[in-house]
Amino acid sequence: MSRRFPDRHRHDGVEFWKDLGREVAAECLEALRCTEGLTVGAVFRHGDPKQLAQTRHSAYTALVERFESELDAHDALGMVFMDGDGSDPTYRTAHRALKLDQRRVIEDAIHLDSKHSQLEQMADLVAWSAYASLDHHGGNEFAWDWYATSLAERDINRGPLEI
Repeated sequence: MSRRFPDRHRHDGVEFWKDLGREVAAECLEALRCTEGLTVGAVFRHGDPKQLAQTRHSAYTALVERFESELDAHDALGMVFMDGDGSDPTYRTAHRALKLDQRRVIEDAIHLDSKHSQLEQMADLVAWSAYASLDHHGGNEFAWDWYATSLAERDINRGPLEI
């Protein structure tokens, strides 16, 4: 890892960090696109912004139920890793609602700070790319097609799935 800021992103003495970030994101997306055997996915749920906590809870519960169904179909077990510090009980309650003797997701979500996990950083990039593909506004126009051009071929649904 270099600590030197690339000259190609410095203009008139000003460091253009967003340009560097986009370049790094493009390289990461290409690595994901080219990784044979890798699958990615993204889910979303529309909801009233005033009911964000409820929408997040119901979306996560539906996702865990989807994991349970897929794991059961393959007679497999799984674990969920997610960015964060674990302080939001929303995620724990979705797991605790599962019948213990039938659970396929064998533990509550394990939280990792993405600053310390390259896999979490890649998952964040997948999630943000899905978000940009769904929420078209001028500030993220540069990334509107990232999911479609770099991640869709690694996603069995070919795009973010509404749950």
